[in-house]
Amino acid sequence: MAAEMVGGALLSSFLNVLFDRLATKEVVDLFQGKKVIANLLAELKIRLLSANSLLNDAEEKQFTDPNVKNWIEELKEVLYKADHVMDKINTKALRRKVKEGESGSKVSKIFMSLPKLYSVFDNTVKFEIQEILDRLKLLLDQNNSLGLKEGVRGKQLQLGSHAPLQSSKNGESILHMHDLVHDLAIRTSALPLSIVSLYKPTLMPKNLQEKLQRGGDFLRVLSLSQSSIMELPDSIGNLKHLRLINLRHLVITDTALKQMPPHICNLTNLQTLSNFILGENSVSRIKELGALPHLHGSLCISGLKNVVDVGDVLEADLKNKECLTELVLQWNGGETNDTLKEREVLNALEPHRKLKKLIIEGYRGTIFPDWVANQSFGDMVEVRLRDCRNCCLLPPFGQLPSLRELEIRGMYVSSIENECFGASLTMLFPSLERLSMSDMSVLERWPTGANQEVGLFPRLKHIHLRSCNKLNVGLPAGCLSSLKSIEIWNCNTMVGVVPASQEIGNAFPSLESIDLRLCDNLESFSEMGLPSNLKRLEIVICEKLMANRKNWNLQRLSNLQTLRLRGCEELLVNSFPEEGLLPSALTNFMIASFSNLKALNGKGFQHLTSLQKLAIIECRRLESLPEEGLPLSLSTLRIVGCPLLSERCERETGEDWPKIQHIPTAEIGGK
Repeated sequence: MAAEMVGGALLSSFLNVLFDRLATKEVVDLFQGKKVIANLLAELKIRLLSANSLLNDAEEKQFTDPNVKNWIEELKEVLYKADHVMDKINTKALRRKVKEGESGSKVSKIFMSLPKLYSVFDNTVKFEIQEILDRLKLLLDQNNSLGLKEGVRGKQLQLGSHAPLQSSKNGESILHMHDLVHDLAIRTSALPLSIVSLYKPTLMPKNLQEKLQRGGDFLRVLSLSQSSIMELPDSIGNLKHLRLINLRHLVITDTALKQMPPHICNLTNLQTLSNFILGENSVSRIKELGALPHLHGSLCISGLKNVVDVGDVLEADLKNKECLTELVLQWNGGETNDTLKEREVLNALEPHRKLKKLIIEGYRGTIFPDWVANQSFGDMVEVRLRDCRNCCLLPPFGQLPSLRELEIRGMYVSSIENECFGASLTMLFPSLERLSMSDMSVLERWPTGANQEVGLFPRLKHIHLRSCNKLNVGLPAGCLSSLKSIEIWNCNTMVGVVPASQEIGNAFPSLESIDLRLCDNLESFSEMGLPSNLKRLEIVICEKLMANRKNWNLQRLSNLQTLRLRGCEELLVNSFPEEGLLPSALTNFMIASFSNLKALNGKGFQHLTSLQKLAIIECRRLESLPEEGLPLSLSTLRIVGCPLLSERCERETGEDWPKIQHIPTAEIGGK
């Protein structure tokens, strides 16, 4: 049970991060007095908790039930969207904080327009959160049909939540554990003990140290997650001599801890060590990991820039830790003049061949050692390389037989071709399902799929490209028969989704979703339009592409259900949508930030007999609804940031109210 509680499940960790971000003071302050968004965020947390309660059962059943596996993949997609929304919220919160800090200065003049931007932002966030809630509800409603059972992810006794807060002489908040709660913890030997600091002290209180030592016979799990503890007592490393020989799990993720205490190697029965932190001039060296043979699950080694002796890394003996399934290696920034040493360090960190997930962040060498993509890692399913900015070549990941997810971020790689393919094989990336590339500022070339002598990406389902500003060729065509979704953001030089000579429908016969954003020079999908299987299309601030919308041939798409169009600031679109532009199967339609739009074209809506949801956002010049009214099939209407139209749609009194009074759910107003 303890292993389940502290298991290194990626989605569970991702959910914990989301919970933390939802609860930050900055987020709470940003939406103070805005009950609608605050309520939506509260509901989001509840649904995320519900999803989290199903994860244990789902993770076990996914190996035998493909429907559960698909459920987990869908949940992952929703969590990515939620994380993206929280990124935007945190950015706005920071901007607000800066504005308050600069109040009264020249800088404050720059932010004079921010209240308006915030209102636009609020409306956008509301819509996006609601969309996430809807998708979560659909997933949670499937739990019975999939046979998923709710369960707590491990059992913890949260001592911190029972502890009164007292102040020290220097004004720092210190957590003191009540004797009654402590005695309860000591007597409840069946439960792992988790110390969670709600008041975020930076040091473990001394009286707590003493009580832990006295009651240590039953201590199985020590969790300091999400605390601000920066220093552990030296006695932690001597627990062996204090009868705490049964300590099994030490969780220190999401803390401000700067280094490990000395003699951590004495915890010879330790099975879970979530993070081993190498501090500057640390007395605890990486070689101490060699004395912990029972480590399993996930291990993160951070502060690798502080390694002095490569021999210490070899003594860590990761290669013989057969129960480790996930390894995270972090260098944590900084420059180096000795790239050879960096490579030797990474080479010495070679794990056992049973590893399933590998994450390398901030590696400062120029070349990856051979083991990183060695074919012998037959169980490797996920690899992420982040901010390895000195490397210009990728390892040959194409030869990993089980690799399902590959993320490359923040690297100065100009070409992804032969060096990523590896040895002469009949099939490259045979199991890859998700490919994500972002912040690749010099990437110019990658495989086009033409003249390939071997198979390529036979199972790839999802492609995500972000901030690849020099990539001007389309996606690999002719080899992506399984591709279901394309997401391309901020790729300014790309002019087409596929090479000009290719037809997108033939190139991607399984494609269901396209999401294109901030692609200034993107002009077309292909000469023959979009694939007939497409179900969802979202286009955000792609002016040239929007200008060619009549060539999309949307009316041919009998399966297109969701269409979201945002950001036509420069286009002179007075009336929209044009007659015959939209497909009759459309059920969900959003238009946003059409700054010049004055009228909705009734002829463009009259054939949309399946339309259920319509959102009109930030169309400030839009004056009225069509004379013919809106489709009778509508069940939900949102009009936000459209002052002229909102006035005409006011309940009972607005001139256009009779046109929408039949719609069950209508949200009108907001700036």
